[in-house]
Amino acid sequence: MKRDKIVVIGGYGQVGSIICKHLDRAFPGKVYAAGRNAEKAQQLVKQSNGSIQAMVLDIDNTIVSAQLEQVQQVIVCVEQKNTDFVQHCLQHGIDYIDISASYSFLQQIEALHDQAKHYKTTAVISVGLAPGITNLLAKYIQSKLESVRELTIYIMLGLGDRHGKAAINWTLHEALQSFERYEDNQKVRVNSFVDKGQVYFDENYGVKTAYDFNFADQHVLRHTLSIPLVKTRLCFDSTLVTKGLHILKKTGLIHCVPIQLLTYLFSTIHVGKPTFMVKVIGKGNNNQVEETMVQGTEEAMITAIMACHISQSLYDGKVPFGVYHSEQLFSWEEIYPIVKSRIEWKGN
Repeated sequence: MKRDKIVVIGGYGQVGSIICKHLDRAFPGKVYAAGRNAEKAQQLVKQSNGSIQAMVLDIDNTIVSAQLEQVQQVIVCVEQKNTDFVQHCLQHGIDYIDISASYSFLQQIEALHDQAKHYKTTAVISVGLAPGITNLLAKYIQSKLESVRELTIYIMLGLGDRHGKAAINWTLHEALQSFERYEDNQKVRVNSFVDKGQVYFDENYGVKTAYDFNFADQHVLRHTLSIPLVKTRLCFDSTLVTKGLHILKKTGLIHCVPIQLLTYLFSTIHVGKPTFMVKVIGKGNNNQVEETMVQGTEEAMITAIMACHISQSLYDGKVPFGVYHSEQLFSWEEIYPIVKSRIEWKGN
């Protein structure tokens, strides 16, 4: 039986719907918008005049193998509780792509590397802005230095962008937490959105204060690129909002505000611009410093475009079997041409 279908879990969501529409141009009639909500999936089918197909699939419950018999590849755009579905895909010869930003979950997928190789399947993770674009920029900086002893990633998110509620909820949830990272080969406890650093972006935004944040890239790059110390810091284009969230966290008052209320406010009140900026600064053992920066709009679109490029690479069989982060298979120089309509590269 020929496997030629692509299933996008959460295919009617903010990122998933863009992925479906883009892939439908390359693979008309073979792309399925899947999820628990049949009505939302059917809306996307109508928008595509029936070219995109709908599939009702709840990956948190028992998967009916017959639904995936002709599926060559699955792209997941929703958060998962465990790797049961990932393993189901790999064991049934289905390639897998995940845009999740949660490192604890990505770690679980990493552990399936040998299983993926055994079943001759491929899984690609760290697909998005952070982790994803940030990983590729880190790899680019590493290529410019003899060796990298320290890397700092600064991310500025524009509050004028329309971030999905799931992404906002994840960001706020992580802001509530503390996390561990390696410094001088020792685990250090970091209080998210408390410790800070300053960075100059450009003449429009000037110097911004950004705070330590638990993006997965800082954990991933330590072992994929063998960089001893990686820090990722976050700020918003609104200094007032950035400072306000920092004060709420430092004083503990953030725990008094329901996360549902904060999610609602961040998703409905749009101040600032629909933009993002990423600056990566690497320091070498000989005190050499290299940096690069990108500025873009519509983070969801960037994630979708990157996922589609990786999807087509997998579909064409151009990648090895196993589980890989995006920077282990691709380079920034390869990805940039396909996203440059949305991203300006300022540090090349």
